[in-house]
Order: sequence, then C-alpha cells, then structure tokens
Amino acid sequence: PYYDVAIAPATQSLTTLPTNGATRTVTFTLQNIGAVSDNYDLLTSKSPGTAITVVSITGTSITQGANPDSARRAALASAATVTVTVTYKVANVAVGTVDTLTLTGRSVGNPVKTSPALFVVTVMKPVLGIAKSVSPGGSPLPGASITFTSTLTNSGTASASSVAIVDSIPSWVEYKV
Repeated sequence: PYYDVAIAPATQSLTTLPTNGATRTVTFTLQNIGAVSDNYDLLTSKSPGTAITVVSITGTSITQGANPDSARRAALASAATVTVTVTYKVANVAVGTVDTLTLTGRSVGNPVKTSPALFVVTVMKPVLGIAKSVSPGGSPLPGASITFTSTLTNSGTASASSVAIVDSIPSWVEYKV
C-alpha cells in the first residue's frame, strides 16, 4: 500500500488585534493522496510561540486527547478530503509581534509521509494616547473663560473602534452658559 498526505493551503497569514482571551479559527484541508485508506496525526508547533496558543483541533472524525496541540483523524479514504479547524488565541503582545503556527499532517500508515502548512500571525493594534491642555494657562481670574482641549492620537498599526473618552474638569470650574 502507498500512504501519503497533503495539507492546503501551504501558507496563510493574518494581521490581527489581540483578542483579550477570545478565540479565533483558521481552516486547512487535509487530503489523503495515498492509494489506501489511512489515519492521520495532526500536530501543531509554534515559532517562536509568543503570540499564539492552540485551543483545539477539530473536524469530522477528528479526535483530540488532553493535549490541544495534537489530534488524530480516523480513516480517510484515498483521495478524500476533510476540513481541519484549528482554534487559537492571540496573546496581548507588542505591536508587530510575528508568530507562526505549523500544522503538520502525518500518515499513521507510514509516519515518514508528512505535509506541513503554515499560518503566520502579525499582531496589529491601536496604541492610543491623549494630550490635554488648557487655555489660557496659569491661574485665571474668577469669571474668566478657559478652554480645555483633549487630543486623542492613534500611533498603532490598526484602527481603533468604539473609543470613548471620559475626562473630568477640576471641581472649581463651572460650565459657561
């Protein structure tokens, strides 16, 4: 019997915000390119492993043991395919952090037959800063008009959404009607 395996696509990439504990998924296609039905080990590794944590590997007839970094696909007929879903988390790491997840399909019938696929994550996120000023400066006289200005800037690598600025003014200041 002839055993072999292929995983596609060979490379995927994503630029993403840290998810603060939420999970994300990436899908691959496992194909039996051998001549007989075979089982497959699905193994993940990370390099350098600073941003990505694998949560699970799932799909039709895919079982996972206690280790979320590996699973096994039960008998897959020759030329058949199955979708493999890797669920992962992205840590709250520095902007520009790059991490690579490798998913390797390995034939159980002939373990030297393997096929790797890469998933590259580049962490992008907003970096917000606020600058405040008051005009006129110094110690204004009672009854003087003063203007407070807050300037929000995003020096990060991604847009910010749902931003709310909450700022208070000194208790000795009253709004001018």
